Amino acid sequence: MEGYGGDLAEAKSLPDLLNALPEGIFRESLAGSYAVYNNGEPLFFYEAALDRDYLKELYARTAALSGEDKAFAEELAGQEIAAFDLMLAARGRFFYGYGKEALLDLFAPGPGMDRRNFIKMLGAGGVGGLRASAGRAVEPGPQEADPSELAALAWRRCARLAGRAFRRSHIGPGAAAAYIALRRVETANLISVSEGLRLKIDPGELSRRLIPREEAAYV
Repeated sequence: MEGYGGDLAEAKSLPDLLNALPEGIFRESLAGSYAVYNNGEPLFFYEAALDRDYLKELYARTAALSGEDKAFAEELAGQEIAAFDLMLAARGRFFYGYGKEALLDLFAPGPGMDRRNFIKMLGAGGVGGLRASAGRAVEPGPQEADPSELAALAWRRCARLAGRAFRRSHIGPGAAAAYIALRRVETANLISVSEGLRLKIDPGELSRRLIPREEAAYV
């Protein structure tokens, strides 16, 4: 990213990094995160704080829409928020072992997930118990003890919702939100492939974890 205050890859300090970012939610969020997490906390907290603040901004903007476009965009935003909170609990609590209070500070509220549901997830006995309190993040079903499987289920639901919105919304904010959501699903697949190659996961298993593109009515 060039053209703001410098190149992100060349930043050597927090001021350099902030100066390289454009004004807006990400610069403000990162500055706020450093003010809170200034004792050498893992990058997990900074990344989650950036996601949380981005999702808050996303939902605020969808709430400002009107008509059918608002319904489509809010549903997609709510799905993304619920998926983030689900994985925050799954990975933060049960993979990294971070405390409940620290994770509560990173909670992103939305129509598909409220604080009460999130507290229930943090109190679950393990990853397998998260699905019952996952709100709209995933469809009801059997317990899943693998966080990657929960993430795939959440993104598959997002792909279905986006495909439906893309078909039904005329060219406007609803269609744009659906298109972006579908591209987000593709990004999730690219991340899965890169991580799978790095960890030398069996190709068959890696392929099984990818999210099928259930709709092809976009380019």
